[in-house]
Amino acid sequence: MNTKKFEVRTFSVETRNGKNPIDKFFNQGNQDTQLVASFISLDEAKAELVNFTPTVEYGNNGVVYYHHECAGIEENIYDEDGEWVSGGDWWDIIYKEFIKEA
Repeated sequence: MNTKKFEVRTFSVETRNGKNPIDKFFNQGNQDTQLVASFISLDEAKAELVNFTPTVEYGNNGVVYYHHECAGIEENIYDEDGEWVSGGDWWDIIYKEFIKEA
C-alpha cells in the first residue's frame, strides 16, 4: 500500500537580482533539498512550515549574487518499503526577496 506524505523541506537558491528565487529553483535540473519533517496531512505540514524564517543575503565574489534560504512543502508518495513512487508537487513555498536598505 502506498503512503502519501507532505514533507517540509528547505533549500538554497542563488539569484543575480535578489528577486523571486522560486523560478530559478524550478528551472534548475537537480533540486537539492533538505528534509525537515514529514507528515500525513497537509495541515500538519503547514503548521510546521510557519516555524521556518526565510532569508536572503547579498554577496559579491567578483560577481554580485543573492543567496536565498527557502522552504516549502513537497507532496510525495512512497511504497510499503519507503521507496519513492511519485510526487514532486510543491505547496506553500516561502522565500524572501532582497530589499535595499535606505
